[in-house]
Amino acid sequence: MAVSLNSFARDGQVLLGHNLKRHDIPLMRDQLPQLECLRWPMLDTLELSALAFPSNPYHRLVKGYKLLSDERNNPTKDARVALNVFEEAVEALLEANEQEPWWLALLHFLLRNDESMATLLAQVRDETAPAGEAVGPIVASRFADRCCATRLQSLVADIGTSFDSHDPWSIAFALGWIRVAGGNSILPHWVFHELPAVRQLIAQLREIDCGQTNCPYCRRNHNPEAQLSSLFGKPSFRAHPTTTDGSSLQRAIVSAGLARESLLAVLPTGGGKSICYQLPALVHYRRSGRLTVVISPLQSLMRDQVDNLMKADIQCAATVNGMLTPLERRDVLDRIRLGDIGIVLVSPEQFRSKTFVEAIRMREIAAWVFDEAHCLSKWGHDFRTDYLYVSRFIREQFPGQAPIACFTATAKPDVIEDLCDHFQEGLQIKLETFLGGHERTNLSYAVVPTSGGEKPQRIVELLRDGLRQEDAAVVFCATRKSAETIAQIVAQQGIVCGCYHGGLTADLRKETQRRFLDGELQVIAATNAFGMGVDKPNVRLVIHAEIPGSLENYLQEAGRAGRDGDEAKCVLLFDPKDVETQFRLSSTSQLSQRDFIGLLRALRFQAKKLGKDEIVISAKELLAQSVGTGIEIDAPDASTKVTTALSWLERHGFLKRNENATKVFPASLRVTSLQEAKERIDKADFSASVQQKFLAVATALFRSDTPEGLSTDELMLNAGIRPEECFRIVHQLAKLGILVNDLGLTVRLMRGVRGASASRLEYLSAMEKALVELMAENAPDADQDEAQQHLNLRAICTELRGRLKLDDEKGQLDPTQVRACLRAMADGFGSGNDKRSMIQLQSLGDDTLRVTLRRPWSQIRRICELRRAVAQVTLTRLLAEVPDGVKGACLVECKAQALIDALSDDLVMKTQLREPDVALENALLYLHQTRVLELDKGRSVFRSAMTIQMDEDTSRRFNQASFAPLEEFYKERTLQTHVMHEYAKLGAEDPAKALALVKAYFTLPHKQFIKEFFRGRADLLERKTTDESYLRIVDDLQHPVQQALVTQPRTGNHLVLAGPGSGKTRVIVHRIAYLLRVQRVNPGCIIALAYNRGAAIQLRRRLLTLAGDDARGVLVMTYHAIALRLTGTSLAGAERTSSSVDFRKMLQDAIDLLEGKSSALIDADEIRDRLLQGYEYIFVDEYQDIDAQQYALVSALPAAGDQTPTPS
Repeated sequence: MAVSLNSFARDGQVLLGHNLKRHDIPLMRDQLPQLECLRWPMLDTLELSALAFPSNPYHRLVKGYKLLSDERNNPTKDARVALNVFEEAVEALLEANEQEPWWLALLHFLLRNDESMATLLAQVRDETAPAGEAVGPIVASRFADRCCATRLQSLVADIGTSFDSHDPWSIAFALGWIRVAGGNSILPHWVFHELPAVRQLIAQLREIDCGQTNCPYCRRNHNPEAQLSSLFGKPSFRAHPTTTDGSSLQRAIVSAGLARESLLAVLPTGGGKSICYQLPALVHYRRSGRLTVVISPLQSLMRDQVDNLMKADIQCAATVNGMLTPLERRDVLDRIRLGDIGIVLVSPEQFRSKTFVEAIRMREIAAWVFDEAHCLSKWGHDFRTDYLYVSRFIREQFPGQAPIACFTATAKPDVIEDLCDHFQEGLQIKLETFLGGHERTNLSYAVVPTSGGEKPQRIVELLRDGLRQEDAAVVFCATRKSAETIAQIVAQQGIVCGCYHGGLTADLRKETQRRFLDGELQVIAATNAFGMGVDKPNVRLVIHAEIPGSLENYLQEAGRAGRDGDEAKCVLLFDPKDVETQFRLSSTSQLSQRDFIGLLRALRFQAKKLGKDEIVISAKELLAQSVGTGIEIDAPDASTKVTTALSWLERHGFLKRNENATKVFPASLRVTSLQEAKERIDKADFSASVQQKFLAVATALFRSDTPEGLSTDELMLNAGIRPEECFRIVHQLAKLGILVNDLGLTVRLMRGVRGASASRLEYLSAMEKALVELMAENAPDADQDEAQQHLNLRAICTELRGRLKLDDEKGQLDPTQVRACLRAMADGFGSGNDKRSMIQLQSLGDDTLRVTLRRPWSQIRRICELRRAVAQVTLTRLLAEVPDGVKGACLVECKAQALIDALSDDLVMKTQLREPDVALENALLYLHQTRVLELDKGRSVFRSAMTIQMDEDTSRRFNQASFAPLEEFYKERTLQTHVMHEYAKLGAEDPAKALALVKAYFTLPHKQFIKEFFRGRADLLERKTTDESYLRIVDDLQHPVQQALVTQPRTGNHLVLAGPGSGKTRVIVHRIAYLLRVQRVNPGCIIALAYNRGAAIQLRRRLLTLAGDDARGVLVMTYHAIALRLTGTSLAGAERTSSSVDFRKMLQDAIDLLEGKSSALIDADEIRDRLLQGYEYIFVDEYQDIDAQQYALVSALPAAGDQTPTPS
């Protein structure tokens, strides 16, 4: 082989390849040492691309160490791709030599001893390498404002002598990156891995404060106040809260973040918490290119923070969460990988996403920031198990690379201790604590006793009395239904009000939030899904229509008021009945030990069935295979409960949950109607059962209310199709021509009305073109050496109005529009090096921006013109999908390939676009971000499954000891609700005492707080009901035997014998109320049987009086009523037909149905379904009067659902 290779390469002079030096050459020398080419000069495109493309080292053909090729194991194709990289790198070096000849001269000097690089650079420069005495002044002058003067002087001395301290390649990579540092640039990971001296040199030059007063770089870049002013336009840090020495706590936290120290900061809501991690993140990004990852629990909170940074003209922030469209998500991940993002806010579940993990793996991490860090603590009011996985992820994937920063506004002493222990034990990281308390001096708190029926009118009165025209308000509600009702009533009173809760579509939530933040809505009625996501400065009033579940939640939500520091009011409308609602909501979200046992048994069975320890399964697939759990598979929180249970099982070593295994089939519809789809399925040679499944999938796609993804879980539940069948079916539907495996894009357009999409794009194009020309006229030399120019947006608007000949009829041109246009220019267009942004923006306050050009004016004009042209072709093709005559808002679905074809068919576009698919994505995002149109999620069939690694030991059981920690957490939540109730009662009587309780809650040790505020009432804190409710249910009986019967354990069968008038029915009512209120049993598990209709009505009334809304789910019926429901018999129907009902036969039919001896059940309704599912608690009033047939009916009820009954 060596002989033939030597013959093949005999005319060669230079060996060219990708990652040659570190990979191919060592292997070749080991296996084929006689190859003559191994002695040739070598050019490694891995090294060359990092030098040629410092603003984007991950070239469009390069990913990490590897080349991007569309074929596997094709050396010939890889060689051609490497040659393409080389040619484009040479082109980039030639361009750099024209614009910055000093840099090529310096590079030539540094690499003069590398024969191949020296030869290449000599040909590019057409000169020999400069002398050492000429290089020193170049480095000193060109990097003076980018590096520490003290250490730069030392480096210049080293370069001028013999490179004693640093090797030339390390200096070349370090200075090459520093030359373009400050955003949109990173060094590839392999450089730091192979040449650690590069990171050390960058740290010495840019990250370490020399402490010398005559060093301008360090005075500016290592001064927190200077950075605060530069980045956020603020003159100083907040004076309060303070450290122990009286200085600003906010400044101390920022200083610790700048020093990359691990910390835990507790700051009150509105206390400037975000800046405490945003400022260090931005500084680290500009100094070293590192990425800060912020873990946040709420999508609205993430979006709000990114929007606020964008308003400050900080472009390097992004969010990754489930609300993004596929195009948006892909764009964000690409920008993370390419170094355009310095701060990414993510939901914790994203750490199980392979694509997200791969993106951040390409970056160095500056810090891991846990926002709302109390979610990590089992003693926190909002403990979330997904947060725990993030810690494990950091330990396993990024050990020791970056500090941890935790932030929260509400943390009791035990939460602080738990957080510190968590990171000390799990990551061996000690958190320095910065405790700023919870007080907000600009907020006033009031508790107003209000009954349920009075609340809407009281809310309207508070809004009318407490708001000026320019003010805003938030009304927090405990339930979605309450939020919708309040929003409707407030709007009917002439106040512009919207509604926000987790049950609304992602698009509607996003739009409602935008309208509120932009001032289109003055008031918003919302559940706590909106709570932490609002940072609107003019919120002057926060109303709680119902009591929250904890004091922490109340302060978090009330803290949305007065964010600008001005006075604001927080009002709690207190109805004691609402406390029971909170207990009920808390209980319905809880898991039982039985749930864990059922899920663990199903997992082990699945592992045994597959014959391996690793299982890939979705939450609802697992539920469908589980027996004995109390989790309803079609409940909205079913998947959340399953993932929570798996987290606890993981904590106890039963399993490990790893990356998610998501599979997506883009399923654009090719046929125009469901009938056409049915005809094609009917013509196929399939059995009737297969045709039925195919039609079920097609029907589900056609009947989607919005063209979003259809999960395999939905198909499993609604059509009985197993997940493994789903993708086979959609592939077959594609073969039948019903679907096409293509990304289906869905956009919202406006046509034929004011603000139409076509008019918006025309206006945007004219404004962008005029703006570029105006900027170029004002600063024609700004593209030289990245010179800067200052833009006063109001002056720019005045000039543009004249150039565009705008008058009042054509609309106003304001700074917001100009700013949006500039932001669009700050985004790149294209791929690879072409993706580099055109300009960089920095806010100077008062509608003034500092603009730094990243490209020459000629390139900016060309790129903007090309982007506008692509956008125009794309929009024209989308508008063609709108039916004739349709005006206003239109939802358009179009296949991605159809849009690419439109670009390819355009003669002008065809010659200018190297990658039409990339251009299309960029154009769509451009149109979306400038609000010409709105992107939506396209149709797809997807399976979002979990990857679970089971422990080999299957003998272990999830016992009471395993369940105990979760039980403790549930008890803590119960205590938190009691504390909130106590605050409300005190606030209504004596506000000063209420504030004292708040202070004690957040400062005193747990036992001391309980002793001070709940002395003699400790037993109350473990009950899931109020003291008043417990007194009515138990103490008011004033009969020891009755009390014992009511409070007995939940298991066992009981027969109560007593004479007439002794209170037997009373015991039943109070026992049911005890189960509902104290034990928090699901009301759907309880049935009470009465002898006649009058007794049933009386029993139901007494139960509602005692247990309120908690009793509404309890079934109270007579024996005949049960039989009527089960058999579908109608007394009214019998009366109309003058026929009689044989009640004994009807009872026997019902018994047969319950015992499974008959299937004659037709048109089952919900109550009949429940009856057949069985009951856990059966109460029989006047038991002595039932006959054998009625007894058989009672006995059959629990057996119908295979439950273990507890008749009373």
